[in-house]
Formats: sequence, structure tokens, C-alpha cells
Amino acid sequence: MSRRALGLASALLALSFLVTPAEAQLGGLAKKARQRVSETAGVPSTDQPARMAGPEVTTASVDQLLAGLKAEAATVERQAAAERQRQEQANAARTASDRQAQCYEDKKNGDPAWPEIQRLQEQGKAAADKGDYDKATQIAQQMGVKMTDLQARVQAACAQSTQAAQASAEQQAMQQASGSPESAGAQAAGMSAQDYAQFKELVYTHLQSPKRAGLAEKEQQAIEAKKRELRDRLKAVGLG
Repeated sequence: MSRRALGLASALLALSFLVTPAEAQLGGLAKKARQRVSETAGVPSTDQPARMAGPEVTTASVDQLLAGLKAEAATVERQAAAERQRQEQANAARTASDRQAQCYEDKKNGDPAWPEIQRLQEQGKAAADKGDYDKATQIAQQMGVKMTDLQARVQAACAQSTQAAQASAEQQAMQQASGSPESAGAQAAGMSAQDYAQFKELVYTHLQSPKRAGLAEKEQQAIEAKKRELRDRLKAVGLG
């Protein structure tokens, strides 16, 4: 750049600082005053986003939140374990039911009376086809007696499988929900459900994007002091 051009640029820059100097100075002083008053009152300045709803963030309330998150995560894990157990029991019940059905089939086919019952069944059908209903009725009665005896033997032989299936079904029926994880968290934190939910969201938002939460400096410091632990426990309940 030539010496003449450099001089012109310097002059223009100097002029820019001379435009309404009193107005600029007064505006800057007013802005600083507003910011100082806001900080003294413990709230964000007007240049920051409005503070999110939720309880005041203090060292004590952060500790309460940590206790709540710990209880919430423990409840989530218990419910997950209960669901795994329920699935295992359902699978066991299905397996026992299949085993029971197969036991009935095997015992029936292996019973000496089964071929005789099949023979009587064919005879009864043939008699009915010929219109000899008296004979068909007699055969049906004989077959019914033999079938009743066969069923009794099969049920006795397969009783153990039946008991296993019933026990599994009873265990499923006895399982009960232990309440929502959020309720457990709120109770452990000593907060209402609404305060707990808002406080959790408030802290999570600050950790993700501090400006969006709009917290005062002291509130930010309370969170930053236990930032790592908060991140870990929020992640354990599905946040982060």
C-alpha cells in the first residue's frame, strides 16, 4: 500500500471513532451498569437468554440431584433386570408347555392300549357307515373307557412337566412394577416430581449449552464443581 493510501485509511479510521462520541460513551456506560446490577442481584444480564424454569442451583441442590439420579438409575436397572427375568420365565413356560405336549404324545403312542383304541375307532366308523348304530355305540363306549384309562396314565407320567409350567406361570403373575424411575429419583432428591424434572433438564441443558440455560454465575459454579459426576449420572438415566 502506498504512503498516501495508508494515510487516507488512518484518517478514515480516526474519523470513525469521532462519530457521536458522547452518545457511544453513554450507551456503553449504561450497558455496563445494567449488567453490574443484574450480576449483583444474582440473575443473568439482559444480554443473556432468560433463565430456564427450575429450582435454584446451589451446592446442596446439586447434591440432591445426584442422589436422585443415582436412585433413578438403580430403578431403571432393577426394572431392566425384572424384564429380563420375565422374558426368561416366559421362554421357560413355553418350553415346559412344548415339553408337556410332546410328553403326552410320546406316552400316548407308547401305551399298549393306543393301538386297540385306534382299532376300535376304525370299527366304530365302519359300523356307523353301514348304519349299524347300536354296534357303533357299543364300540364308542368301549373306546371311551380305554381312552379315559389311557389319559390317566399319560397325565400321571407327564405330571412333572405340568408342575414346571405352572410354577413358571405363577412366578410371572407375582412380578409387580416397582414404580417409575422418575418418581424414585424425585423421592431420593427430596423434590416434587415437577421440580425434579425441571432441575434435571436445567442442569443437563447447562452442561450441553451453558448460554441456553441462562444461569447466574454462582449457579454455574455449583454445577461446574461436579460436572463430571453429573454427566455420568445423567447419562445413566438416558441423558447424554
